[in-house]
Amino acid sequence: MLAGRDFAGFNSASVEAHWGPLHRASAYGSGADIDFLLRAGASLDLVDCNSWTSLFVAVGYNNVDTFKRLMLKFKPEYISHKDLRGWSLLHLAAEEGNPEIICSLVQHGFEPWPPVNECSLSDFEQEQLTPAAVARSAGQGVFQNFILGLELGGIQVISDSEDIFWPLDEI
Repeated sequence: MLAGRDFAGFNSASVEAHWGPLHRASAYGSGADIDFLLRAGASLDLVDCNSWTSLFVAVGYNNVDTFKRLMLKFKPEYISHKDLRGWSLLHLAAEEGNPEIICSLVQHGFEPWPPVNECSLSDFEQEQLTPAAVARSAGQGVFQNFILGLELGGIQVISDSEDIFWPLDEI
């Protein structure tokens, strides 16, 4: 996978892609690739030009195998990490609509209702953007998968095609 790429080291990003080897493996590789790179000294904390760690890449590229492997190294500070848009991992997962990833993030402490202040989606300019709003903007199928992921993660959800609600004791 890394053949033909000119990476100076495991913990530096290439100029072209702004990704290190762990970023690339997170997108296109397997859990075994992640294990190999981590044993070789790759850093989980290297960020690209969008402030994406390898875990963000695994979520953004919907790579469940690498996501699961990276989550074995989960650190609590990952919950507060945001990309350049101000999105958390759950915002990104909501856009992709993979219930398995959404469920895992919720079980690790990511909350579906906190908004962010900035975003690059023109439909949401100057609005508070929640992961639910991101999922809704991605289409009905993605929104339904987002709801499923929340429910699998243990969050009771009441929703219709127009809105999403949490019981008051959940907020």
